[in-house]
Amino acid sequence: MQKGAKQKQIEIAKKMLENKMDIDTIIELTGLAREEIEKLLN
Repeated sequence: MQKGAKQKQIEIAKKMLENKMDIDTIIELTGLAREEIEKLLN
């Protein structure tokens, strides 16, 4: 994934987390790794 595209996916994942979406759903929709999403929670 290109750097700009990955940053966009991270921004989308942050919004999904703010809206209480399930981590497994976020992984499926963004293609990010669980570890990357869990870092956003901290």
